[in-house]
Amino acid sequence: MINFTIFAITILAGFIQSVSGFGAGIVIMSILPYFFSVLQASAICNFISIFLCALLTYRYRNFVQKQYIPLPGLFFIGGATLAIYISTGLDVRFLKLILGLFLIFLAVYFVLFSHKVSIKANYITMFICGFISGVCDGLFSIGGPLMVLFFLSLTKSKEEYLGTMSAFLLIVCCYNLGLRIYWNIFTIELLPYSILGVIAVYIGLKLGNKVVDKIDDELLKKLTYGLIAISGLITFISTI
Repeated sequence: MINFTIFAITILAGFIQSVSGFGAGIVIMSILPYFFSVLQASAICNFISIFLCALLTYRYRNFVQKQYIPLPGLFFIGGATLAIYISTGLDVRFLKLILGLFLIFLAVYFVLFSHKVSIKANYITMFICGFISGVCDGLFSIGGPLMVLFFLSLTKSKEEYLGTMSAFLLIVCCYNLGLRIYWNIFTIELLPYSILGVIAVYIGLKLGNKVVDKIDDELLKKLTYGLIAISGLITFISTI
């Protein structure tokens, strides 16, 4: 049962991330905590995400906007390091409740006012988006939403967005997995489930690639904002 569930949910995760640039962690973390602890589920999700982001980065390698990655990446790593360090002794139930409400608010705001919002690549936005995303990723393996809004506002096409977002996530996911291995959160017992997830997520990725080639940039933004709202709702409901 557990193997089938992991296989099915990670196919869906791969499909969603290949279309929207993020979301695999949200899908995986909505199910895996029923079979593993939150920390173990986050570690498995982290492992799978590295493979997924590597494939997406390679696909869009010619569109990656490298200038937007280093500083937000450093702030993200700082937030993730802090969160992973304290996560082993932290009750994250209340924080998940707050995160869910925040994501719902964020999605509704950008759906209604995205044409009036302009995020610029200055130190303040890099710190806010990077650090908060890092904390969320360290605690819940859900670090994408704020960075999605950051990269969507700065890139000029869906290819630039998907390539830059995937390259960013690949770098920070590699770092986070290293921390989880060092602090004995990701253990050898989780490896078989992680490898199964990698196989399934590849199938989902190939299916998603067929869809993303047929949608325009504006539809991609609407789908992404909708996914942020759904992720917030799932996160909120899971705490009740």
